[in-house]
Parts: sequence; C-alpha cells; structure tokens
Amino acid sequence: MVIPLTLLIVEDDFGLATMYQHIFQLEGFEIKVASTVEDATRILNEKTIDVCLTDINVIDGNMLDMISHHHSFLNNQVKFILHSGDERFRETALELDIAFAGKPIAIEALISLVKGLSHQKRTA
Repeated sequence: MVIPLTLLIVEDDFGLATMYQHIFQLEGFEIKVASTVEDATRILNEKTIDVCLTDINVIDGNMLDMISHHHSFLNNQVKFILHSGDERFRETALELDIAFAGKPIAIEALISLVKGLSHQKRTA
C-alpha cells in the first residue's frame, strides 16, 4: 500500500489555495490547507507533512518568521517552499535551506518542485 505524500498549503488567498488544492489532489497528494500561521503551526505539530508550500505573509503573521523560530519543523524533514512575488526573500530562503518559488510561476514548474522535494524527503 502506497502512502500518499502530504502537502500543506499555507495561503490566505482563498482562490489560490483552492486552485492549488485541486491541482495537487489530481497529482495524488493528500492536502492540508491553512490560511494563518496559527493553523499552519497546529497542522505541522499534529500531522506528518512531507512538503509545505507557503506564502510568506498570511493573515496573522509571517511564515518565514515562524519557520526560522521553529527549527524542529526543519529538523523533522518537512520540506518548505516559500512562494512569494518578492524576490528579496529568495536569499533568506536559501540561507535557511528552503526552496523558493517566485510568483507568478508556471504551474508545471511548481508541481515539479513539490514532487521533487516530496520524493527527496521520502528517500532521505
């Protein structure tokens, strides 16, 4: 029995989150969705997440701050992808060994990035 890869989508834009959820479900991922830092933190603490695709600024705070202050998520081998239209965050992401995906991004490129990181995590 193959256990599906689990993707946490952290996005406060409902339309974008719904689109990502639909696309990645079609790709075979189990999906969890959060729109706040609080919900994302709860899900990361309660569930086994392979990859977290996250916007940086969400309703109640900054996901980059949350990730950098909770090293346990990185140590638990959650693979993070910071998704932002602000290229200034690319360097910070690289310093934390986190993937960065600019906005806009071709959906095929995003799918490839998520799949690559999720399989990398499973084989680690």
